[in-house]
Amino acid sequence: CGGATFLGLGRALTGVADYHKLLALAEAGDASLVDTTVGDIYGEKGCAALGFPPSMTAVNFGALAHGGEAPLPAKRHLAAAVLQLVVQASVLQAMAHATPRGAADRVLFVGGF
Repeated sequence: CGGATFLGLGRALTGVADYHKLLALAEAGDASLVDTTVGDIYGEKGCAALGFPPSMTAVNFGALAHGGEAPLPAKRHLAAAVLQLVVQASVLQAMAHATPRGAADRVLFVGGF
């Protein structure tokens, strides 16, 4: 999961094939219009009781699963959701490998983009 995943999946969903243009599109979007958040599931009170922020992602692209025949969100929102998915997956994977080795404070991300 990384830059190529962002570019490939982003291109498939938006038609934008340039990394920098796709990143700018994502910056203008709102992933919460595509994803399902913990707040969407439990509400403010439930999140407070659980100790989770309402904005925390519960399901990437989850809002699209219940849209029926509703039109897809704007491309900028889809791009933001792809970027968020890639970043979250990358961080979770890095922490899963680094934490047992006592290296969670030294995780570095590199790439060719």
